[in-house]
Amino acid sequence: MVGARAGSGAEPRPAVTRRELIARLRGRFGVRLTVLVAGAGFGKSTTLRQAVAENRLAPSGVDWWLSLRHRDRVPSRLARDLGEALGWPVGDGDDPEASVERALAHLARTSPLGSALVLDDVHLLEGSPGARLLGHLVAVAPPSVHIVVASRTPVGWLLLPGAPEPGLVVGEDDLRFADDELADLASLRSAAAEVSGLGDLGGWPALVDLALSFGLRGAVTFVEEEVVELVPPEVREVLAAAVAVGGGSARLLGHALDRPVDTAAIAADLPMTVLDDDGDLQVHPLWGEVLRDPWEPEEAVAVRRRAAEHLLAQGDLERAVPLFADAGDWPAFEAAVAETWRRGYLGVPLDVLASWLERLPPDRHDSPAGTLLRGAAARIQHTFGDEARELLATAVRRNREAGSLPGEMAALGEYGYVCRARGEATQMVEVMTRLAEMASEDPVAAPFVRLTEAAMLDVMGDDAGVLRTLEPLGPEDLSAEWSTAVAFLRLLSAGRQGDPDLTDQACADCIRLGGPGSIHERYTGAIVDWFLGRPATALAALPDPVPEARLSRVDQTMLGSHCATIQGLAGDVARARLALATAGGGSLGAAQASFTAAVAVAEAALAVAEGDEVRAADHLREVCGPHGDDPGGLRLLRHFPALPYVLVPETRAHIDAMDLGPALVPARTAARAVVAAREGTGGPAPGTWPPPDQVITALPLRWVAVAAAAAHTRGAVEGALLGQRLVDVHRERGRAALRAEAEGGEWWAEGARGLLGSAGLPPGTTIALGLLGPSSLVVEGRPVVHPDWRRPMVRALCALLVLEGPLDRAQAARELWPEVPPADAAHNLRSHLSLLLDVLEPGRRPGEASFVVRAEGDGLALVGRPHLVADVTDFDRAVARWERTGGLDGLPEALDRWRGVPFSDLPDLPFVAEHRRVRERRFLAAGQAVGEQALVLGRPDDAIDRALQLVRVDPWSERAHQLLVAAHVAAGDRAAARRALQRCRDVLDDLGVPPDPRTELLDRQLRAGPRDR
Repeated sequence: MVGARAGSGAEPRPAVTRRELIARLRGRFGVRLTVLVAGAGFGKSTTLRQAVAENRLAPSGVDWWLSLRHRDRVPSRLARDLGEALGWPVGDGDDPEASVERALAHLARTSPLGSALVLDDVHLLEGSPGARLLGHLVAVAPPSVHIVVASRTPVGWLLLPGAPEPGLVVGEDDLRFADDELADLASLRSAAAEVSGLGDLGGWPALVDLALSFGLRGAVTFVEEEVVELVPPEVREVLAAAVAVGGGSARLLGHALDRPVDTAAIAADLPMTVLDDDGDLQVHPLWGEVLRDPWEPEEAVAVRRRAAEHLLAQGDLERAVPLFADAGDWPAFEAAVAETWRRGYLGVPLDVLASWLERLPPDRHDSPAGTLLRGAAARIQHTFGDEARELLATAVRRNREAGSLPGEMAALGEYGYVCRARGEATQMVEVMTRLAEMASEDPVAAPFVRLTEAAMLDVMGDDAGVLRTLEPLGPEDLSAEWSTAVAFLRLLSAGRQGDPDLTDQACADCIRLGGPGSIHERYTGAIVDWFLGRPATALAALPDPVPEARLSRVDQTMLGSHCATIQGLAGDVARARLALATAGGGSLGAAQASFTAAVAVAEAALAVAEGDEVRAADHLREVCGPHGDDPGGLRLLRHFPALPYVLVPETRAHIDAMDLGPALVPARTAARAVVAAREGTGGPAPGTWPPPDQVITALPLRWVAVAAAAAHTRGAVEGALLGQRLVDVHRERGRAALRAEAEGGEWWAEGARGLLGSAGLPPGTTIALGLLGPSSLVVEGRPVVHPDWRRPMVRALCALLVLEGPLDRAQAARELWPEVPPADAAHNLRSHLSLLLDVLEPGRRPGEASFVVRAEGDGLALVGRPHLVADVTDFDRAVARWERTGGLDGLPEALDRWRGVPFSDLPDLPFVAEHRRVRERRFLAAGQAVGEQALVLGRPDDAIDRALQLVRVDPWSERAHQLLVAAHVAAGDRAAARRALQRCRDVLDDLGVPPDPRTELLDRQLRAGPRDR
């Protein structure tokens, strides 16, 4: 068994089977760490591929393969490649260490046999930032994830503190060809004339293979000097290009060489080359050692430059920019860095920026591009800090002095980002003015003038102005990345305006433009769902935020604060604290008011969830002041009116006077309801309440319970609706909030107790009830072992409600205790109903409403799908559909749920016996139809299985015996058919019943057929 992965494909040329090494490597599933260390050409990869292939035949576990490349020296790239290998998506900005840990945990959960993670070519990472991440992987891998590494150099650098010692080591001496293996390889290469000379190569597999392929004999030096001369020059160029650019597709290598390239033919004909799963030609490092650059220096630079230009055109910045550096083409390197800004902010992880800076010679660190790179790195790390601002201001000046319009535009974009984050409107006007000047020379700058103006209006708190300014910009004006930035700015302003339609549209644009795995796909949709009053959808989709290397402090602050606000309002203290830590709270420095306000709202929501409303009010007062007359405070009051309205009374007049949009008015109404409850005044008039979901997303969980209980106490129907929805959405936390109000001393406690008696809590997972055989019950994902479920009359009551519900209590009592006086039977029903409720809803307290058992008046009924499923109900539904339509879809699956005599462990009551007879009759009729269809479709084995099942249910069914005889005949087993026919005759004799004509016909057919041999 093997997990799919790049580089794990079969060798393109036949190879000698390394039987002894394969046997040793079976031990990889018994040790934490396996290490293969040998120089280039010793067949480490080939041996591992053979071990993986052998494991497929008799799996000891699951193999997963990742061939490391030079690009994996960057931790974020390594994390993404590992995630792709393991089928665990890693976003561009995800924290590499956290991503690796989650991917390994996923591997441990999904591979019960154990897994072997094979990491090939780990020597490529030695001495790089990626090396520490790889060492972390080895150290934290769960015990069921066995690590296998192959390296050309010793791997001591890989063993961080806490890492396991290698339990299995394979070295060069182990990998050398033995004499019998030399003979085997010579036979495979049709070069069996003489193998004695190969001994001079010391069993070095790659050199032996090269010598056999090209008819060479002799020492290693001879092979190195002569074998390359036998490779056609045009192929040598392709190999050299692949070595130079780190492997690539036919298109990439063709662009590099400026001519067509057939990589598939090279991989098929030449040793130590392979096409990986991406279709890229990968060349063994040995070729890099023996190949000499086939170009003049100028052409070598041109090859790398053309490859980099192709990668840049494909949007692969992480490979393109380093290639310009490898070419020593610093003007092209700097132009590529600047040009990337036209597609978006320098949106690459911090470690990638650092790797680019490392490639710059020290004397170019203060160049226009070097300053820009240093400023961009500082912007990601310390968006609100002075260092990023000063570096980027310097980058603007140096690029302008150098006459680089793309470089100056890139620096202006980065500088404007920092100024917006710091709330510096004056500096943003300067940026906008300069971009307007540049637009006359470069039309590309024109859309950025509008974007900068909109960002400046955002700083000033003019959301309507932002939307007006951005309206003319379309997708044709900007790249996808910049269009995403425009959509997000629209989203923020539309949300603060309370426009639900525009907010939803902008959110959809962000997700579409951001693409799979983007922060918008993972977070933005769920956040918008919450603020537009869709709490259940939001809570189901919202993940916990984690620090992400690609995100700036602005993005981390906004993401963390919004997630913390949602979790705080939902009463999930632990998750709110985690999200708030991501937001960075006290480290905002010179951040503009909107960001500090967003964090203050999150801190206030968390404080309310923790029961400290005084602290919550203090957080809000710090940012909104007595009247909320600054841009940050205005936005706080507009976008989050409920928290300050309740906690900071001096803001109420200001909020009451605000012209809020449709998505924000419900929050103000809900806040007024809480204030009215606390002050003992009248709440919202009937018919003016917002929908329950909008109340739930506007208020902290505790306040929702107060609003619902107060309304219920006053007799408002909205109270019951809100109370039930509170429990539906927040489940146990919602019920706990109502319990807290019911046990408190406020005037609405009676309403809270009433809601607990009417608002049932839906089960967290589907309750599964089995009655087609011995009774079985699964609640909350586990088989029930509750002692009350072992009581026969409790199981009988549950079955009765499934089979005959809804029914009134008097009828239920008569069915269960037919010989007991009515008063005693009613008492028995009440006591057994209480026991059943304890079994089905273990978290429910006495007096609280049941969700699973519905009691309305004198009626009783069990809830149905999706909360409770019963095999007998599904069976009845499938049989009824067949009886009505004649179609057999779903009927075999329903029949397969039959586990024996229905209701076999229930008391012998009249209703039980009657329902058993009905189900057996239905089973026989439906099973006969399914078995006969199997015969018609040429599946006699299925028909035999079905007939045997029918005979077990009713040994006296002549039709079932007939089906069994016919199925054996169709299967060609006439002896079995005769035995089945004789059993049928014996049954009929016992019953004193003559066989029907079909049985006689089967008898005649068997007698007339060929004799058994």
